[in-house]
Amino acid sequence: FKGAGRPFAIGAGETIHTENSHKYGPNGARMLLRGGGWTPIEEWTDPQGWFALVLCEAQPVRTAP
Repeated sequence: FKGAGRPFAIGAGETIHTENSHKYGPNGARMLLRGGGWTPIEEWTDPQGWFALVLCEAQPVRTAP
């Protein structure tokens, strides 16, 4: 296989690490959503709290008087 113009091989049973995702914790995600005009309604996480699915509702655009 050629990746980035260089050949490489992965043997049977070897692993390859492809990603770490550390963007937002629960509070940061809610703040970001609210700042974008969304209201979090419900949240589901895995048992370790590593991943979350957040149901949000879009809020109408508010304008200053």
